[in-house]
Amino acid sequence: MPKKRMPKGILGLPSRNMLFSFTHRMGDEWPDEEDDDADDSDYEPGKDLIPMVEDMPRSSDSGSDTTEGGTSSRKRKRKSKTPKGSKRTKREKPKKAKSSRNSMKEKEKTKRKKNKRTAKSSETLSSERETCFGKTVKRRKDLGPVGDTTIGEGDDMWGQRLPVIVLEKILLFAVRETGVVPLLCRVSRVCRLWREASQASCLWHHVALDNGRVKATDTTLEWLTANRIPPQLKTINLNSWTKLTDGSFVALMEACSDVQNISIQRCTKLTNRSLCAIKDQCSNLKELDLGFTGSSLASSPSLRDLLKEKGSTLEEFQLAGCSIISSSQLMASIKSYCRNLRLLDLSNCVVTIECLTLPVEEMQKGCPLLEILRLAGVRVQPANASAKAQREAEGFSKLRELSLAVADNVACQVVLPTNLGPGDEFLRRVLNNSPDLKLLDLRGCALIRLQTLQNLNVENLEHLYISRCSLTNSEGFGTAILPKWNHSLIELDMSWTNYVERDQDEVMLAVSSCHQLRTLNLSGTSVTISALRSIMRQCTALESVNLTSCRSLPRGHKHCYGGKSLRKLRKEIQNVTMSDEDE
Repeated sequence: MPKKRMPKGILGLPSRNMLFSFTHRMGDEWPDEEDDDADDSDYEPGKDLIPMVEDMPRSSDSGSDTTEGGTSSRKRKRKSKTPKGSKRTKREKPKKAKSSRNSMKEKEKTKRKKNKRTAKSSETLSSERETCFGKTVKRRKDLGPVGDTTIGEGDDMWGQRLPVIVLEKILLFAVRETGVVPLLCRVSRVCRLWREASQASCLWHHVALDNGRVKATDTTLEWLTANRIPPQLKTINLNSWTKLTDGSFVALMEACSDVQNISIQRCTKLTNRSLCAIKDQCSNLKELDLGFTGSSLASSPSLRDLLKEKGSTLEEFQLAGCSIISSSQLMASIKSYCRNLRLLDLSNCVVTIECLTLPVEEMQKGCPLLEILRLAGVRVQPANASAKAQREAEGFSKLRELSLAVADNVACQVVLPTNLGPGDEFLRRVLNNSPDLKLLDLRGCALIRLQTLQNLNVENLEHLYISRCSLTNSEGFGTAILPKWNHSLIELDMSWTNYVERDQDEVMLAVSSCHQLRTLNLSGTSVTISALRSIMRQCTALESVNLTSCRSLPRGHKHCYGGKSLRKLRKEIQNVTMSDEDE
């Protein structure tokens, strides 16, 4: 009995079987040669599925449609529609005659439309001159720029008509939000117009490569220097490029002599050769960040030579996390050559031989424009100065931020040691004349007394950090410190403060009087639910509250609050009963 053949689909496969499947080993393979028909014998894997030109139907000028065999397609249709043995009825003959007349009329209409289109196209081909951003350009009404034959009727032409300078302005806004890389690298693959716009030099003036989206190697920096980064580069950020060496960095400095801001944090393989390149090539250096680069750069003679050559234009200088062998030579270079310095960051520096000695009065005279001084996590002490020099010191009159926080490994519940952080003398001499101070960070400072902080000539302090600070243990803290700045404070950190129990109500009353507060940290304190209710009622501008580890609050309230959760806390705290407070 002959094998029954299954009906096949358009691809030669059984129509009842599955052709594609998203699960493994469930789709059907191509049929074997034994089961295949003669029509499928010419199949070759990998052959292009697009029909050849010879197989496509052709239309001649006479209007007759013929195929490769020479037979008319109309005849094929006619044969297929009229089966053998069938006869036409009388009713069909007048319909056919009528349809033939209609087809003749439609042909005449199409010819007239063609003639009209050719006449219109001949009129539109006359070029007109238009001005775009001061340049005269020949344009056609329907096709855009003259000579552009790639745009046809009905195509999307806005991208071709858009001037390059407009596209550059659009990309400039995007670059300011997301950065140069990888935005411009992806934009350059869209089309030729976008590629040309992405290579504009104005987009590559500020390059930040610290986002981890490019390979931080010398090969990458060399390619960018040769193909993308222009000589007009202003800012370069290579933070955390731990494999970067002097060769590619020196080549970048030689190609971009106008660079103003350089950030090479954690580039531990850079040596004095890179500092020499910065000194020789950068004529207008304003910002230099050498944080966490080790002692090879922070204590090298090349750094002192760099400050001597470029210190007059330097505005920001950061050495956070570096190892400094001799602080006296470094501070002497800063006070002597950095006249326009506005930011000095020496936080978390490790002084190997001695603690950091800061010549306060000489620094105030040598750097009168200093606005930000960061000394957090550093063993610092003031240099010796006479009483006359201290009285005649002008102070840091422009200072806005001072950070003296101490990072220690002592648990918050344990009594802090008394030898942490700078003392009263250092704070008094630094803030001798700083009425515009906005931020004061004294976290962990155990040697600063309440009287010194009260006598400071600071009027409008906005950010105060006194976590784990010993001055909160002093009697009268609530009436002496917080009322002084309750009109200006917008951020207060009092976490893990062990204020005197008898002054608890007084301290919380002083906190609630700071009506401008937006951020409040009471973590680890003994704030009660009644005091918290008063703070919530009066400090209406609060946006964030930290109540973690507050031992006097009832269960379910020891969290960080902000946004919707803070609004929910305001409603819930009014319904807490006295029994809940006792719990």
